[in-house]
Amino acid sequence: MYKKLALITQLNGENAVDDELMQRLFTREQRELLIHSSFLSKIGTKWSFDIAFFQENIAALALLQMPLGSVYDMVTVGVARRRIKTKWIQTIASYISLLEEGDSRKESVLELVRNDNIELITFCDASKLSFDFRLQTVKEVFQKCIRLSSFPRVTRVDVIAAFIKNEAEGIKYLLSIVQSSNTSQVKALSWRVIEHFDDLGSLRNDVKQEILNTIKNIEDGGFARILVDILTKFNLVLDEDICCLLRPSKLLQEPEYLNGLFDLLISKNLVDKYYYVGLEAVDVFENHDKVQRQYKAQAKLEYFLMLPNDPNNVIAFLKLVHSKKWGPIYRDTYLNDDKQVLLKEMCELAIRIHPQNALVFFPVADILRYQISRPHNKEYIHLYEFFRKTDTVPLFFKLSLKIVDKIDLPYLALLVTKECCDFIFDNLEIEDEENVVEDKRLLPQSQIVQMYSWIRYWKEDDNLANLFHERLLHTTGIDYNKLQEERNGEHFLLEAKKHENDLKHILSPDAFIAGLTAFFQAYGSNSIPSDKVFVGVSPNIVRRLADSTFISNFLLRFEYDKKEISLSDCLNVVEKDGWFECFRAKQIYRYHFPTEESIAILSPFLKNYYSQEIQVTNFVNAIRQNGNTYSMDKKANFLKEIFVKFKYETAQENLLKMLWVIWDGFHHLKRNNYGTNQNTTLSELIIENVVSKEQLIETIISNLKSDIQADRVIASHLELCRHLEINEVTEFILDERIFSRFADYEQTHIVEIFTQLGGDEQKLLELFRKLGTVGEKNVVLYLDLSKRLLQKNKIEIVNSLLGTLSNLALDDSRRLEVSIRLISAGQEVGFAFFVDGIVQGKIWLEHFHRSLSLLNIPAKLVLKEMQRIIHHILDKSEPIESRDYSIKDFIWDCLFKVSKRNEEDLLDVESFLYTAYDGLKDSHSNAHEILFCIDRVLENYRDLDGNVYQPTDISRILATVDWAN
Repeated sequence: MYKKLALITQLNGENAVDDELMQRLFTREQRELLIHSSFLSKIGTKWSFDIAFFQENIAALALLQMPLGSVYDMVTVGVARRRIKTKWIQTIASYISLLEEGDSRKESVLELVRNDNIELITFCDASKLSFDFRLQTVKEVFQKCIRLSSFPRVTRVDVIAAFIKNEAEGIKYLLSIVQSSNTSQVKALSWRVIEHFDDLGSLRNDVKQEILNTIKNIEDGGFARILVDILTKFNLVLDEDICCLLRPSKLLQEPEYLNGLFDLLISKNLVDKYYYVGLEAVDVFENHDKVQRQYKAQAKLEYFLMLPNDPNNVIAFLKLVHSKKWGPIYRDTYLNDDKQVLLKEMCELAIRIHPQNALVFFPVADILRYQISRPHNKEYIHLYEFFRKTDTVPLFFKLSLKIVDKIDLPYLALLVTKECCDFIFDNLEIEDEENVVEDKRLLPQSQIVQMYSWIRYWKEDDNLANLFHERLLHTTGIDYNKLQEERNGEHFLLEAKKHENDLKHILSPDAFIAGLTAFFQAYGSNSIPSDKVFVGVSPNIVRRLADSTFISNFLLRFEYDKKEISLSDCLNVVEKDGWFECFRAKQIYRYHFPTEESIAILSPFLKNYYSQEIQVTNFVNAIRQNGNTYSMDKKANFLKEIFVKFKYETAQENLLKMLWVIWDGFHHLKRNNYGTNQNTTLSELIIENVVSKEQLIETIISNLKSDIQADRVIASHLELCRHLEINEVTEFILDERIFSRFADYEQTHIVEIFTQLGGDEQKLLELFRKLGTVGEKNVVLYLDLSKRLLQKNKIEIVNSLLGTLSNLALDDSRRLEVSIRLISAGQEVGFAFFVDGIVQGKIWLEHFHRSLSLLNIPAKLVLKEMQRIIHHILDKSEPIESRDYSIKDFIWDCLFKVSKRNEEDLLDVESFLYTAYDGLKDSHSNAHEILFCIDRVLENYRDLDGNVYQPTDISRILATVDWAN
């Protein structure tokens, strides 16, 4: 049963089988046994093996019971270039391992794999193959890598190492590759395979000497890192050999090499002896981070610097941290959490060393004193632990007194102990209004008061805070606790009074006039300068007692009109008929200090205003348009905002009236997938609350047939039609009355809605024919319609596109888009024009390549045009993160797309690339990259569609298996 299930899972292509297929292929009793297996899991309706490796190897057992021809048909794709499907690679490797020596199937399958990709053999069980065969296989893998100047495409270095199995002859071969090959990639591959061996046996010294000789002559830090890692892993280096690794000056400027060197020194317990290497490397990593911006490239350096046992080394490191060298690394390349970890480790290092050398106190104190006034000073709280655990807090305070003008003392609050209090208050500067002492040695009283506040509320040490307050009271005669309580109490009382005034003045016009009068009286005049309106936390208690949010908001509306605001002007406005009710509603709508009491008082006013005004307000064409400028009736807009925010119950006829103030445009009912905190739109609220959907649809259609003045209102109505699937509008939305009001890019939205609602395609064809000469004003619509109509009207659309392509008056970028339409129609002339654009440098490929489909153009025609630009496949590649999509990328993409269509096209691409290689190999030193491209094309072909079998096919295949054998 396991073999059968493993084979089914492989054929199914998902590493899982659903219940329906299980019931079809297994009896109930079999399913009962399988569900209790320790190898399997059933999650929901899916059955699967817990470990994919088990599945692949058990499936190999099933293959043993099948005819070899059936196996080939099932696991391969292609005929002339037969490739094993990716999903079956490990299974076939296991299948080979299970076949006995002398079995004719084994030789046949090995030949299949060899013709496919020699690398695949390395996945076989090495114990089932002779060493001579394995060594020959590895030699062929390396010969392929030398030919392509690349690493293996399918296998891995650890797999190759396991395949050789630490055999001396295998190691000797790899060393011979290192000594003879001119290709750095292949040399690196050899060393990486050696790195993955378990033991070097009698060749330890040979490997060591080769590494030491190689390091003298290379400058690649990454390559050198591999060599040093080998020395570290196999413990090949003696102490006297370290000097050889420190001689190559250029390698000592490579962070990768240095990181490997740090690992080696740590493993040999030579951190203290060569600690200077880490200190000198700080400059290297700083310069590297400036160029590469590689986050945490210095992680190994940091770890190395935290390991010394020699106090002199620790002191040297801490002095470095205090210096300007360390600042840029710390500031620019560390995230906040990592800064905390670094400082904590630094503190633990200093604490560990302090018993051996108390002088470590001074660099730690320098770091904290220097950084405590910086914007990121809170990060240095971890260093406080050093002073606490070494009983040096008082000493640190005494030293800090010397730079009191440069340090923000309140930040030391978390460091204060009882022992510090005498020192602090003996040096406190007493503030006297008549004669302020200005002794720079003394601690400013204001900062000590703030320090007390931090001790009380941040350090949360009540005993220390109480002692600190007693000393503060004794020294200054001021009870700061009582003073703060009085200030807080007064502030709360005044804020409560302001809130009380709000609720009283907003009740009626007379109450508001009374509040206005009181506000002016508190100021002491019948006019107030506009810059004096805001009261805030003014010390003038009389004004604060008369303050009101609503009064201030009303007066501030005059601020831009007049420099002086008079009471009489205000009263003239308030006494206007109906003004106060509108003002009150707007103030309540925007009120930012809601409480249960205020909501109970204010909400009814707003709700009554909404209920009355919604019935009498005319919403028809409340949004007006003048050119590209829109304006809206203020009352209609306000009523809409009230409904959206408070969702008051609204009669259906009034809900439908608000359709006139929806102006969110096309696509406003589409939700994105970037978050759930998205406000509900007016459209959604109307749809949700309307009683009769039929009446809603009738109103939308009626509005569209009427004279809507604003284009965005029309667009919003059309979007509602899309959402509600109102098919009736397809009869008229392409009419001149609506359609001509929009620019061509907006017209494409209308066409999209028309299509989605099942509009007659013949109308689109008629619209396409009416466009006439294609120019900048209609080209977007033209391109959209040509794409939609191409499949069913190919001849007419292609002829039109060909004519437009020759229109020299059209912008080049638009003609390129026309060529893309022709390419999708299978027209070689379109692809030729596109390639012309590449040759002439007129194409921004980053913009165009994603819309390019070569599906309908024969491979030979594509390759014919590619001949003109194939040399660009050898262009130098820029780092991915710093480049745009290039011509080289375009060529690769085209070749992959064409080669994956079928085997015939694959063979055409392969032949084309070999021809290109022959033509370029003499003039280009990197022509081997074309061979690499051929290898990639062949590799990609193994993933051709067809890896997944349907249930009927699975049943047919299972019938060919001899399960009884």
